[in-house]
Amino acid sequence: MILAFAYDLCFDAWPADFRKAVRDRLAEELPMLLRYLTCTSHANNHPCSNYYGPGYGGPAVAALVLHNAKGPAPVKPVAAVESLKLIAPEANYTPGEGVPVADFVSDKLPGQWLCTGRLSTPCRTRV
Repeated sequence: MILAFAYDLCFDAWPADFRKAVRDRLAEELPMLLRYLTCTSHANNHPCSNYYGPGYGGPAVAALVLHNAKGPAPVKPVAAVESLKLIAPEANYTPGEGVPVADFVSDKLPGQWLCTGRLSTPCRTRV
């Protein structure tokens, strides 16, 4: 049912005759897919399973496509510059002993690195 998502995302770019062909294909395959998912599939249908999204989300979007259900127009995101908030350290802040410090200058590559090696991973124990 990836086709349903492609239809939704590419609707404005596709010509009308191609959109009709896609809708016809969705109408043909949706009943079979729903029967397969509910009756004969051996897929894990738990919401945390990787089968759940494509198995239920795709047919849901296909059903919305065939029902001509349009959601609200997306909200225009805030520009990154408008949402940027600089967080400076407190006026009397000094890093602890042995804490590496590097100057950060926006839009420039760092002049030094805080870490150049592999980070260690904590031991994992089974409970």
